[in-house]
Amino acid sequence: MRLRKALRNLHRWAGLLSAVWLLLLAFTGLLLQHADRFGLSQMHVTSAATLQWFGYGQRQLAWDFGDETFYQLDDVISFQTAQSHSAAPVVAVAKWKNQWVVATEGSLRWLNELGETIDQLDDFDGLPTPIAQMTVNDDQLLILVQDQWYQQTQTGFQLHQPQPKSTVIEPRALTGAEKTALFSELLGDKLSYDKVLHGIHAGIQGSVWLNTLSALALFFLCFSGIYLFFKKPKRKC
Repeated sequence: MRLRKALRNLHRWAGLLSAVWLLLLAFTGLLLQHADRFGLSQMHVTSAATLQWFGYGQRQLAWDFGDETFYQLDDVISFQTAQSHSAAPVVAVAKWKNQWVVATEGSLRWLNELGETIDQLDDFDGLPTPIAQMTVNDDQLLILVQDQWYQQTQTGFQLHQPQPKSTVIEPRALTGAEKTALFSELLGDKLSYDKVLHGIHAGIQGSVWLNTLSALALFFLCFSGIYLFFKKPKRKC
């Protein structure tokens, strides 16, 4: 009797945990079944917290140049009202002759005010790599490669001596207000609501412990229910 009573109590609490999990699966599954009818594939998430939960916004950097700021959010780069893309992480940015110069480890890109690439160099063009830093000194564009500064000339890049005096502009993290605005503006079309529901329904996104405990609770419910069904209580004489 004591075992049966204990099993009944555990069965009840395990059922409560499993019910929450099953209701979540039922709710997300129902919405996914009618995703097209509800237009969920055309609706996109703009919340920075949700986008980060799904793996977006892994790279968030900003470079300040006076009253202008250059941003990189994942593979999207942005300044003022212009946008472009950079598959490789940006390691340095410079403002040179009214143009933005964007450096990755293996390339340099010159962008106009519309975000269009007007020139590009990589190691196939004789560019020294990997680029670790970049700066502008006395109107000269310099890149740092393996602790050596190189200056751009008409014929390519040459070693620069002495070391540049200008201060390298280091990137900073985004502020809360910048995150709110930029995640919506630059990543607002990346994650649709049906993808969010699918991630939760499939267990890809969510609490690993909740999924594990809920699954174990279902096992317990099955076995304890079978035991309680066939194990009849003893009748008192």
